[in-house]
Order: sequence, then structure tokens, then C-alpha cells
Amino acid sequence: MRQIGGHRLPSFTFAADDYVHAYDGPTLARLRSAIRAYDPHGVMAIGHVLGA
Repeated sequence: MRQIGGHRLPSFTFAADDYVHAYDGPTLARLRSAIRAYDPHGVMAIGHVLGA
């Protein structure tokens, strides 16, 4: 597991549950907002693991 600044690097995250730990709070909130806006039907897999 690689970490920078206390967070995992998404490129080195292989378990779906660990993707949430790759981002700080504000960044995770922005990603979730973008996923809801641009992928409301959950086509992209990342939205599922980020709990969008």
C-alpha cells in the first residue's frame, strides 16, 4: 500500500472499499458531487465505490 499525506494513492488501491481513503474530505465531496451530476445512472464504476 502506498500513501502520500496520509492518503492512499488511487493508482495503487485495489480493493473497492479502500478508494474512499484515497481522498481527503473536500476532494471526496467534490468527486461525489461530480459523479451525481455527470453519472447519475452509475455507469462509471468509480461512483459505486465512492458511495456517490
